[in-house]
Amino acid sequence: MNLLKYIKNPITPTDLINSVKVSVSENELILKKLQTEQWGEGEDKNGEVIGFYAKTTEEIAKRANPKPNRPKIAGERWNLDWTGELNRRTDIKTRTVSNDVLVQIDSTSSTLLPLFQTIEIFGRLSNPNTIFGYQTKRKDVVTRIIKTTALSKLKRKLNV
Repeated sequence: MNLLKYIKNPITPTDLINSVKVSVSENELILKKLQTEQWGEGEDKNGEVIGFYAKTTEEIAKRANPKPNRPKIAGERWNLDWTGELNRRTDIKTRTVSNDVLVQIDSTSSTLLPLFQTIEIFGRLSNPNTIFGYQTKRKDVVTRIIKTTALSKLKRKLNV
């Protein structure tokens, strides 16, 4: 690193925040995949089981047309993937709050409200919103992905 270049063009807090935001944007598909994998395991951000399929759900799934993307087997954990709309319409965004970047996960799926109602009635979670967010093991991966890309961008800025 050229110290004179850095002195003339230092990295500011705004540069750091922007590099993190760009990193999240560039890695959105990977970050989204980590969220949907967690759903596939039937767990929320706290590691709590979302719910278990009933025999009725299994029978409905067998007769459904089209068939669910993932099997619905009585006694197994909910995988939150029937049509795939929840997965497709889930987005990873950023928001800046007091010189910090928050990573937000949300969905515009038309199935979200009915899903939340189903979780409240038949599921095991007291708050359906906890399906959004990463468990600690995934949070560590997310942090590493974002940090690696953001630092790479800052290094390029220093070498310009």
